[in-house]
Amino acid sequence: VDDNGGTASVVKTEVYAGETISVEVVPANNSLLEKIEVVDASNHVIAVEDGNWYSSNTGTFVMPRSNVSVHPKYVSELTAEGGLYINMPTGDSWITIPEGVSSFKLYDNGGKDGDCTQGAHGTLVLTAPEGKVFRVSSSGTLADDKDDADWLGVNDGEWGNTLLYKEGPTEWTDIGAVLSTENVISIAFSSHSYKNPANFELDVSVID
Repeated sequence: VDDNGGTASVVKTEVYAGETISVEVVPANNSLLEKIEVVDASNHVIAVEDGNWYSSNTGTFVMPRSNVSVHPKYVSELTAEGGLYINMPTGDSWITIPEGVSSFKLYDNGGKDGDCTQGAHGTLVLTAPEGKVFRVSSSGTLADDKDDADWLGVNDGEWGNTLLYKEGPTEWTDIGAVLSTENVISIAFSSHSYKNPANFELDVSVID
């Protein structure tokens, strides 16, 4: 276990193939767990559930039929520039942003370098620490290959309250910046079910 930037432990003395293993980490002061990487003896990446900066400090994985190496990665620059990001869910998701985070990227469910899947529908509800609000912006056109069935909405508070921004189905443009009036904001995205869906990248800041 590489615990640079914090401590990590696997509360198991003997494990078996197919067993779900929990990894618990404690980041050092002024840092967050970025992610937990697990690789097997052949250096194949093992999928880890949770274990990232916006969820708990515990990740789980299924033990393969070989030894594994567990590598927690920590981040001390709690910004988008420092590497913080969230991928849009397929389905509904609620995330509480930890104290100290000042910005992060929000990508479609394909992530920074992947493509959004067809027929992706998701709503993400973000909660900032008390006394903070969200600023959401895009640095340019959200998608050059915009299809007329893709849709993005940003709402003040829980979904269904005052709409801050809606894009689609006619044209995607630079959304500029929108500011929430409270510490909760919700973002919804729906992509075309049979044509190339739009990819998007949003800048989210957590401010006083």
